Amino acid sequence: MNIQSIINFIEVHHILFVDILIPLIIALITFFSTKKYYINKSIANSPSIKVGGNINAGGNISVGNKINRFIDAKPKNIYSFIYYLDKSKWKKELIGNNRIWICEEDETYQIIDKDNYEKFSAEWTQIYPDRLGSGKHSIILKINNIPIKEIIFIYCDGGRISVPLPEMEIKKDKRVFFWDKNSIEYKLGKIIGHFYIYKDIEGVAEMSKVEIR
Repeated sequence: MNIQSIINFIEVHHILFVDILIPLIIALITFFSTKKYYINKSIANSPSIKVGGNINAGGNISVGNKINRFIDAKPKNIYSFIYYLDKSKWKKELIGNNRIWICEEDETYQIIDKDNYEKFSAEWTQIYPDRLGSGKHSIILKINNIPIKEIIFIYCDGGRISVPLPEMEIKKDKRVFFWDKNSIEYKLGKIIGHFYIYKDIEGVAEMSKVEIR
């Protein structure tokens, strides 16, 4: 092939050379001159990512068979709070003038006893010897120090008893008080409540004629 033939070939295939091959060659030269990482099992020091299955929330990522890091993607909300009320232990702390319960499994979950006491009285609180020694105040649930829910607690018998405010409904023109055992209020009461001689929230419920459903 003489010079004129080469020139004619280039002219005919001008688009192929100028628009495709030349940019491709430049890109390949740039890639291999700047690339520092190689996915190659035969190179001992090269990093690699291996996944023994699907990558998903809460799975493991192994890098170079050296680092294993668990990714906890569980959302932090009222449902995760209920989970820890059921599954974790809580430690009571006195910080300043506040009583605080801290989740031992995840300390970002906290229960704060708010000092905002007010008068309160109902049929079920007047059963006890100090029948007028009752009141109410707030319990604040926090995650990462952000309030997510406020729950009313009732103290009875001069403060010897502390339980969540029960729900109320009308049956046959009579007020009926009850705790739903699946509610966050009931679960919270079992952890931070005070029951005096009645031992547990079930004992208080029996004394106060509050149903547990």
